[in-house]
Formats: sequence, structure tokens, C-alpha cells
Amino acid sequence: MTDSAPASPQGSSPTAARRKPRNWPLWVALTVVAAAASGLIMVAVSLRDHADQRRNVMVELTALEVAATAQHTVVWRAMTQLMADERMDFIRIRGEEQQKRQGIYARLEALKELEADCATWDSRLGNEAAPELLAQLEEGTHRFLSGIQGAMGMMNLSSDRMRARLKYWDMNFGEFEAALEALRARDGEVATAAASVANRVTMAAALITLFASMLLVLGLGRVRARRTIELQKERLDAVAASESRFRELVQNSSDLIVVLEPGGSVRYATPSAGILSDAVSTASCNGAVERERSAEEALRAATAIERAIQSGAHDEAIEAAESLECSIDSLIGLSVEELLAQENTELTLRGADGSARVFDVRATDLTAHQDIQGIVLNARDITDAKRLEEELRHQALHDPLTGLPNRRRFAQRFDEETPEERESAAVLFIDLDGFKLVNDSYGHGVGDQLLIHTAARIGTCLGERDLLARQGGDEFIVLCSGLEGSEDGGQNRGADIARRIQAALAPPFELGKGIGHDSDDRVEVFISASMGVVTDLVGIDAEQAAQRADIAMYRAKAAGKAQAIVFSEEMLEGAPERLALETDFRHALERDEFTVVYQPKVGLKSGVTESLEALVRWIHPTRGFVGPDLFIPFAEESGLVMELGRVILEKACMDAVRWQQHNVVVAVNLSPIQFRNPNLVDEVRNALEMSGLDPKFLELEITESAVLGDVENTIRVMNELKTLGIRLAIDDFGTGYSNLAHLKHFNVDVLKIDQAFVRGGNGGPLDHLSDGAIVEAVIGMAKAFKLHVVAEGVESINHADELRTLGADLGQGFYFSRPVSGEGIDEFLAAEFSSGVRQPATAV
Repeated sequence: MTDSAPASPQGSSPTAARRKPRNWPLWVALTVVAAAASGLIMVAVSLRDHADQRRNVMVELTALEVAATAQHTVVWRAMTQLMADERMDFIRIRGEEQQKRQGIYARLEALKELEADCATWDSRLGNEAAPELLAQLEEGTHRFLSGIQGAMGMMNLSSDRMRARLKYWDMNFGEFEAALEALRARDGEVATAAASVANRVTMAAALITLFASMLLVLGLGRVRARRTIELQKERLDAVAASESRFRELVQNSSDLIVVLEPGGSVRYATPSAGILSDAVSTASCNGAVERERSAEEALRAATAIERAIQSGAHDEAIEAAESLECSIDSLIGLSVEELLAQENTELTLRGADGSARVFDVRATDLTAHQDIQGIVLNARDITDAKRLEEELRHQALHDPLTGLPNRRRFAQRFDEETPEERESAAVLFIDLDGFKLVNDSYGHGVGDQLLIHTAARIGTCLGERDLLARQGGDEFIVLCSGLEGSEDGGQNRGADIARRIQAALAPPFELGKGIGHDSDDRVEVFISASMGVVTDLVGIDAEQAAQRADIAMYRAKAAGKAQAIVFSEEMLEGAPERLALETDFRHALERDEFTVVYQPKVGLKSGVTESLEALVRWIHPTRGFVGPDLFIPFAEESGLVMELGRVILEKACMDAVRWQQHNVVVAVNLSPIQFRNPNLVDEVRNALEMSGLDPKFLELEITESAVLGDVENTIRVMNELKTLGIRLAIDDFGTGYSNLAHLKHFNVDVLKIDQAFVRGGNGGPLDHLSDGAIVEAVIGMAKAFKLHVVAEGVESINHADELRTLGADLGQGFYFSRPVSGEGIDEFLAAEFSSGVRQPATAV
């Protein structure tokens, strides 16, 4: 039998091989015991569930008794209220009795279901079913509730007859209690028996499980001992494999590994040491003759080393390495001592083709190591990493779109200026006027082209030492170096550069609208810039200089744009106030501080209010009223106007619901930024659905400037809005110089004449229209397109009469009403109704 047995593996004994099969009885026993334990545990769980069901039966019996007791007291409460002549309370108690009666019936049905669920395990445990007890309880419950119902019915009799009958009336509560107690006693015994059996089975399952655990521990102990022997063998095999793998990895490593003698001569090198063959052309041995000889020897030795290692002839490689007389310092220009003095050394080796490779070299002194007895150089090629590092450094200091330095680089360059240079230097902060309109009209692709071309034009106005940086968005910042300052100093030079920039930006920009900058679909754009100039840079840092130039730039914006203003110290007084106001505006959106007021639009012939324009107002908790002319500009600059517009639209729709029965339309203004919002149609739809407003009573007013530019996109958005069923109006018509030919393609309902043509903007007399001829022409054109005409700025009866004569439909202005709250509009409409001007409201 021994001769026929298979040979045992190396490292294992025949005895161990024969003993291995003897473990199977233990595992079989463990399997049987575990199966028995699992079965008992399942039975124990089922018995526990049954015991819980029995407890639930007891709980349900108690709940039924409590409900019946409460029902019993209802009769006496009802009688008390009836005797006190509290008829309404009696009726309420009678309703309560009916509800509780249904609850008792429901509990009785639940009890019957629980008893049915427990029947299976009751029979298995030898507990006979007792349907007669449950039937007695059901009958007793019916008789008791019938008695209650009868007693409540007798209370409709007179007091004397009711007392006479109730004196001998039995509501059968005692019969109900007796049936309940009989069932409770029986169910209590069954529940106790079920719990006792469950406890015994659980104890048996625990003991068998403990026994199975002991068998498992015994089996695992044997397996662990056998596995320890196997792991020891695997560990020895792994060590041998690791040594072999390490040897192969070193030989084929892309890193340069060189072992030097203490004197610096090469003893061993990996095949990648062939890089030394390219580096010897720049070796630093003393003297031209010695350098040439050393280069030739290094080339010959390195080639021999590489060939010997690749063929596996390590002895020949060592001999070839020993023939290299030129030491390591003649190859890389550093001695062994210099390499060991630094933890890491960065070297640049230039090849024969002129390309440079950068290596990170680490020298380790292992002369005391008995297996090495030399100095080990590990060199890793980090050329790509260095190149990436340079690219990241460039990206960190430059704008990716224009390639200009960014504000971080501007700050670095500012700090490099000496105090003497700052005395004649200047900083310009440049912000493009109307850039947002270009971006919104033609898209970000055209906007990016405009920024690139603008940067190029500004660059032509600067000197060689000046720095142009992109601050962000459509903002640029210029540092006019003091080294190139004029004889008049930084102030005149800064102003001179500002004038040159304005002149450079004056010609139109021709930009491609299609894919790529060379598209045939091109657009002509005019742009100007508002600039702030700071000339006193002594004693301030880059951030302060940029902040002051920014403040001066905003003064230029407020003064009419397309100009440059030099910073002065008094400008600092208003800057914190503007910043605080902008912060309050953001908080106002969160705190819902914005309200909506409405200005009526009155029919010039009927004298009836036919429409309302929704206008936003901000009542600050501490500042009080804040005018729209203060917060709307930076709302548009920051893009928060979209959030503000959404809030106003939703509030206006909620208010308009109560006026739609009067056939009054509510008009909401859309800013150009809102109109370009890709989610505009969804926001309007959500506002209508949330408020329940009929779409025909909502009108959106779109300024003429918003529809300029991309006409195709404007028509698409208008058509999508019209599919919602709302009305559209062109606001401020006549101020945007739009192409009148486009008007027939716009799916609009109303044309609003700007107030500048009605009352003028110079505060002159109000006897006649400011520009009657223009108003007449606009009305005629609107009628040709079958549009309703609304005239803004109506402030006198003469305005109203002339507009009525010219054919305008509606008038809006202080002559009719100032903007008022929603409650004010309610009063306004009620006054029209009481005066007979407005007909009675009709249901919508």
C-alpha cells in the first residue's frame, strides 16, 4: 500500500500525508451538530413568535375590555348632559358612542384573526382550540353593544319615562365581562405553556450550538497548525522568487544605478547607464586633451558594460567597468564627496543631439556593507516631471484664455518694483463697457474672442517693461513700470496710456459667430472701456492698488462710461458703503425682503384699468427704502438679477390670481440677462402652475435691447413663451435702435412707447408730448402690425388727450396713479366699480 501511494511533495512528510484524511469524522460530526442546532434555533424562533402572538392576544383582550368600559360610561355621560338640558353635547356624545362601537367591533375582529393565527401552533403543543369561548365573547359583545344602543335610544323619551325604563334596564355588561374573563383565563394558560416550551427549546439550541462551537474550535486548531507549516514553506519559496525578481528588475530598471569605488571609479552599472555615453561630450575633466581621452574611454567602457550585462556576463562587465580610468566627476562634474554631502542632487545631462535630460541623483555610502562595499548612485529621469512643473507654474500665473499674466502674477510683479520705481509708476484698472450684452446676445464663444482681441489691442499701447494682466471676467489691470515713465511722472503717463487704449478700442471688432474664429458668419462689435488710474503707489501693496483703481473705475462707469478717472483719497469714503449694500442685497434675497408694487395701465378711451405693471421695491430693515437705481446695477453685474427676477415673477403671479376675475393683466419686466436664461420658459411655467394663474393674464415685458443681436434665438424663445399662453410686450421701444424689419417676426402682443417720447427727460412743461411726431409714427407702425400700444410717462390730461387722438390704447404714468401695493390695487379697482366706470366682475 505504501509503494502504491503517490510521492509526497517536497518538504512534506509521509506521516503528515497519511494523517490528513483522519480529520473527516470531526467535520462530519460538526456538520450534523450544526444542522441540529440550526433546526432547534428555527423551532425556538417559531415558538418565540407564537408566544409573542399569544401575548398579543392578551393585549388585545385588555384593549377590548378598556374600550367596552369606556363605552359603558358613555351612557351615563349622555344621560347627565341630557338632564342638564345640554342637547348639543348629548348629540356629540351619541356620535362618539357610534364611533367607539365601530372600534370595539374592529378589535373583536382583530382578536378573532389573532386566535386563528395561533391555532396551528396551539394544536402542535397539545392545546385544544376553544371556539366556544370566543363565540361566547362575540355574543356577549353584541348583546352589550345592543344594550348600549338601546339605552341611548331611550334617551329620546321624556325624562320621567326615560328614568322609569332605565331603572330596570340591563346593558348586559356583566355577561360581556364573564365571557371576556373566561377567554382570558384560557388564553393565559396557553400563553404560559407556549413560553415555557419556547424557553426549553431555546436552552437546548444554545447547548447544542455551544457543542458545535467547541468542535469548530478543535477543527480550526488542527487546520491552523497544518497551515502554519504550509505558510513557512511558501515564505521560503517567496523569498527565493523575490531575490530572483529583484535581480531581474535591477538589470532591466529604467533608473540609472551605479556602484562606485570609494575613489569614484565605476565598478558596476545597470544597462540604463548607457546615458553616460551621451553625457561624456560635456564631461568636465581638466584640459582639452584629458577631456577628449576621458570621453573616448567612458564611451568605450559604458558600451562594453552595457553589452556584457545584457548577455549575462557579469564578470566581463566588472572588468569593463574597472577599465574606465576617468572617475565619476569627469562624467557629471561632481565628486563623490559632493554627491554624498547632499541628500538629493539634480543634474542636467545633455546628449549629443543637444537635448537635455534632468536626473534626480541620490548617493548612499554603503562601503561598510559587506555585500556591496561601495557607493551607490540612484538616478531617476525627471525631465517630464520638471517640464510639467514648469507648465503648472506658468498656468498658476497666467490666464488660460488670453495667455496674459493673472492677478497673482500682477501682485508678484508689483512687489518686485522698488520704492523709487513706484514713485513714477501707475496702475490702470480696465473694465469693458457692454461686455455682458455681447456675451448674452452672441454667446460666450464671441465673448471669448472679444476678450482675446481686446487684450491684443491693449498690449499695443504699452511699453516693454509694462505688465498687462487679466483681473477676471471682462476686467484687465495694467502696471505701468516706473522704468519707462515719462518726464512728467506716473500720473501723466497713466493718463496717456488710458487715452491710447480708448483710441485702440474705438475701431469695431469683427468676430466669428460660428464654430472657430475664421467662420464666415461674422458680427461687428463696438466696445469701449471704463478705467480707473492710480498714480500714488508708495506705501501700498498690490491688493490696495488694485482696489483703488477698481473704485476709480466705478466712478468712471457712473460718470457715463468710456473714460478714465484718476483715483483720489476721498473716493475711499463711499467704497465700504457700496460693498455693504451689495452684501445686504444678497441677504435680502435670503430673507425675502423684496416686495412688489403695481402701477395701473388705464384704457385711454374706457378709463378702466386693464393692466398692471409689477415693479420691485426693497425695504431694508435699517436703511429703509432703497431705490432700484442703487441695487439693480450690481444685481445685473453679479448675475443675481436672475434670482431676483424669479422671485418677483412668482410673487406677481400669486397676486394676479385675485385680479384675474376683473380681467386685469399683470405685466412683469424681464432684464436682458433674464431673457437669455436657458431656463426662462421652465421658470415661467413653474410660476403659473404654483400660483394657479390663467396664463392669459400674465404679460412679460422685454426691453428692446434684450432682443437685439441673435434674432433667430430671440424668435425661438418668444415662440416657446407664447406656447404657454401668455402675452409678450416690447418695452422702451425707440431707445434701442432695433431693426424695424425684425418687428414683424417677433410674436408679441404689445408695444410700449418709452416715456422719453411722451414727457421727455428734461423736466420741461407738460402741456404737449415731448416728441409727438415720433409717437405718431410708432403708433401707426404698431397698428400696422396689429399690436396694442401702451404709452409710458403720462403725467397730464394733455398727454392723455393727445395719445388718445393719435390712437394709443393704454396710458401709464403719475397722471393715473403712482405704483401702489397689492392692497392698494384692490382699493383702486373697488373705486372704479363704485364709480360705475368698471362693470361688475365676472367669474373666470
